[in-house]
Amino acid sequence: TLEEFLSELSNFIVLEELNFLEHKKLKKLLKGFESLTALKILQMKKYEALEEFLNRLSNLVVLEELDFSKCRNLKKLLKEFESLVYLKILQM
Repeated sequence: TLEEFLSELSNFIVLEELNFLEHKKLKKLLKGFESLTALKILQMKKYEALEEFLNRLSNLVVLEELDFSKCRNLKKLLKEFESLVYLKILQM
């Protein structure tokens, strides 16, 4: 399942691009995202149940593109966006 895969993200420390498309049940980002410090592109389009990005983004300091378009239930965007100083593209 997606949840099992996400729990293993900490093993992909040199991953630069991660694309997910359409998931109807995931409500929040799970542990593992904070270890993806080389990630430059994160696309999570059409996550219908996604409600919050919690504190999983603060370590993604080289992130250049973040796309969470069509995440209609997204309610919480925390101040971790302050640490995304290289962010060039933000799609909501």
